[in-house]
Parts: sequence; C-alpha cells; structure tokens
Amino acid sequence: MVGVVGLEGEGAVAVDELPGTGAGPLTTLPWEALGMDLPNRDAQGHGLLESRGRRRALLALLAIVVFLIAAQVILPLIAVQRARDRIDRYGTINSLSVSAVPALKLLWGKMDSLHVKASRMHVPATQIGQLLWSARGSTDMELSSKQMRLLDENFTGGGLHLEDVEFHKQGAQLSGQATVSPADLRAALPAGFEIQPLSSSNGQVEVQASGAVLGLQASGSGLISAQEGRLVVQPSGIPFGALVKVTLFQDPHLFINGIAASSHNGGYKFTITASLR
Repeated sequence: MVGVVGLEGEGAVAVDELPGTGAGPLTTLPWEALGMDLPNRDAQGHGLLESRGRRRALLALLAIVVFLIAAQVILPLIAVQRARDRIDRYGTINSLSVSAVPALKLLWGKMDSLHVKASRMHVPATQIGQLLWSARGSTDMELSSKQMRLLDENFTGGGLHLEDVEFHKQGAQLSGQATVSPADLRAALPAGFEIQPLSSSNGQVEVQASGAVLGLQASGSGLISAQEGRLVVQPSGIPFGALVKVTLFQDPHLFINGIAASSHNGGYKFTITASLR
C-alpha cells in the first residue's frame, strides 16, 4: 500500500512520488521523515525490566537482613531455654546466657559461649561427664555452683558435699575445681576413716588415709593420679604398691589428664584437668 500526503482525490500525492525531491521510495518512518525523535520502545522496555530487577534484588536483600536480625534475637532465646531444660533438673539456676555470632550456628548445635551460674546443684557422679559433654558445641563454657552435692552410692549418706564448684571449657580442654571441708570429707567416708591430702605435684596428689580395718587401726599413704583417662589411687611407701590400683572415677565422655590439691579456707581445694572425648 502506498502512503499519501494530503486529501484523497486529484490533489493526493503518493509519498514515493513527491515532486521535486528526486528521492526514491520512502525508506524511513513518517515521523523520522518529519524530524521527530520518538522514544525507542525496546530501550524503554529494557530499562523497565532493569528497574524491576533492581527492586526485586533490594527486596530480597532486605528480607535476608530482616531474617538474620530476627534469627540473632530469637535463636539464642531458644538455645537458652533448651540449655535450661537440661540443667534445671540438677538444681537451682540463677542465670544462664548463650552467645553465638552468627546465631545461625545454633541450628548446628554450635555457640561461642555458654555461661551458667547456680546456687545449689545435685549431680550424680555417673552423670557429671554427660552434663559437661552436653556443652561440647560451645567454644567457651563456664559452669559454677555455690554448692554441689556429688551423688554416689559409695559415699556414706549417698553423696559428697562440695562448695565453690567451677568448670571451665575452652575448645575440648576442660578444668574443674571445688572445695571440700574436712568435716564434709569425713561425712562421706565410712565411720572412723579419714583422708588428708599431703602434697601435690606433677598432676598427682599424695594423701594420708587412716581407719579401722577388721577391728584394727591402720594408716597409710596413697597416690591419686590420672592414668589412661581415669582417676586412680595406688598405695605408696610399700613394696609392690604400684601393682595395686583402684579406680576412683572414670567416664566415657571425659579423659582425665591430672589432679591437684591445696589448702583453702580451712579445707581442701581440688582441681582436675581433662578433655572431652
């Protein structure tokens, strides 16, 4: 179809026959021939798509930021409650805090620090390792209790009363300390028996023990040490005493490295170093 300029009829002139121009057939759009510069629809559409893409990217980034902020607030609260549920059964918890950056690591059981303070705890000796092992996901852990009763049927009265108990964990390395009074130590032993630390060095503690054996009063010294991850006692000062070995404590979650003892406020302060396994 030939485009025309003007009205229909005799005065109508075909665009490809414009007189006096010498031009050939029309090769440009009408508005281009008239010098008009109209917007490019393809460029306009491309710019609109880019704008929408940027807006969607910004919304996605905003959603991620909001999610991370919410996780940083909510996940530690959940971790605190879960830790409290595990520890509450052992005593009265005064404070418990969890720190993790980013908090998403809590989803994998990892955390930067776990701090627990209690006023009184009752922990079976067979579960102390499990309690400490439950904090294996924490890089730094502190657990302290003003008083703790270490429950064991081998103790007279079913337990040993400890004071100022503290456990510290850095990585897999663990240390624990507690103070026991001479009276509480005697109360946990059979009637008439006494144990008194004499010296401590090189991860060992020498003790003096005395008591009635088969109706006869006897006394002797022994050496408490860590061997193959266990806490053992051996007689000292007698021939072949090193061949006699009695296990005082062992736990599948703890590898005992050493023990130390010192005098403290009229009592004895014991320190044990170990590692989680």
